[in-house]
Amino acid sequence: MGSSGGKRRAAVVGGGIAGLAAAYYLGQAGWAVDLFEAEAEIGGLASSFDFEGLLTERYFHFICLPDAEVAELAKELGIAERLVWRPSRTTFFYEGRFHGFTSPLDLLRFSPIPFWARINVGLETLKWSYLRDWEKLDQVPARDWLIERLGREAYRVIWEPLLTFKFGQYHDRVSAAWIWHRVHRVANSRKSPLHPQVMGYFEGGTETLLRALREAIVRQAGSVSVRTPAEAVLAGGGRVRGLRVAGAEREYEVVVLAAPLPQAAALLPAELGDYRRGLEQVRFLGVVCLLLWLDQELTGNFWCNVHDSRLPLNGLIEMSALNPATGRGGSLIYVPYYLPVEAPRFGFSDQEIMAEALQTLAVLKPGVDRGSVRAFRVFRSRFAQAICTVGFRRVQPLHSTPLAGLYLLDSTQLYPSDRTLSGTIGLAQKVSQLVQESLQAHSLQA
Repeated sequence: MGSSGGKRRAAVVGGGIAGLAAAYYLGQAGWAVDLFEAEAEIGGLASSFDFEGLLTERYFHFICLPDAEVAELAKELGIAERLVWRPSRTTFFYEGRFHGFTSPLDLLRFSPIPFWARINVGLETLKWSYLRDWEKLDQVPARDWLIERLGREAYRVIWEPLLTFKFGQYHDRVSAAWIWHRVHRVANSRKSPLHPQVMGYFEGGTETLLRALREAIVRQAGSVSVRTPAEAVLAGGGRVRGLRVAGAEREYEVVVLAAPLPQAAALLPAELGDYRRGLEQVRFLGVVCLLLWLDQELTGNFWCNVHDSRLPLNGLIEMSALNPATGRGGSLIYVPYYLPVEAPRFGFSDQEIMAEALQTLAVLKPGVDRGSVRAFRVFRSRFAQAICTVGFRRVQPLHSTPLAGLYLLDSTQLYPSDRTLSGTIGLAQKVSQLVQESLQAHSLQA
């Protein structure tokens, strides 16, 4: 295959955190990497926009204490001092009333469930924070597991809204392993059960990390091209030979597909038809995410769980409670709706989404109305969340593909973890290591 300045050539398709991190690690290993992003800017779900003069993330992101990969990468890129850690709090709005939901003491006071159930929830959460052998949970529906471990009333109050609002018709088929890891990650974002819950963020948002990665890739003699969609993976003799981009064929020894799984599958050559059909078994939820810049604080808590029969959502994020700079004297609120793209709400206009949310916020805090909104925006993504049903490990794709030199990098490979910045960076490291191992094995055979 061709080389660039004596370096082997690789291509990465997708300019989100996954693609940028993969290009960075491959560049560190000595590859000349060309990254291609179809959109006008890098970042994917981690991208930002100008929100009335402040660069703001389209979708919310936060970092937990166990997220070692992103912290280590920040050090390598020289931006560790911009990673800020702060205590964070969670509240639970249950049928018209707020309840603290952060500390063990909050749980003991959580009156919507019986006292004995509160004790049990606390003990189970502690157990889950230490659990490592999760594979058996892959075969168990989360609904059944939660009812068995926590009791029916605790499930109904705490977990049923998450499963039913987020997964709809799939709510009783979601894997217990996926639910376990959500608890596990957040529970370990404190040094001990008696220490405060701590979350992190980058000053300037995730854009700080994106820019540092892009600059590092260019320094490594790589390139980052936007508005440049890949059109097809080129193959021959059982291995990848390059990409077709903008109507031109480009030769590469390695290609990493770091676009959303359905988009990556569409690029595969005909000879991988069976493999592509396997990838297409994975179903996704879309997301409609409303950002509201309010003139006042809403809850004063970073995370607000919602279980109220009047309200059509299960939670919202007050980012300014974690990062005050985002509120600019007011409050920055994310209201996400995860749903199938066929659902009516996915097609609502921005004004309809905002008006519906305002009705909800007025219940949470009487007096909030249209006059409280300094600005708002709505963003949508078709492939926001893989639906991790029971047995998801059987359909979870590997990084290596049947085509030598072609690698897959997708959020589904984080399972049982949910999509996180740190986990995605860890996947990029694994792909880079696999590329190097394959190259060394090939050299030994030659």
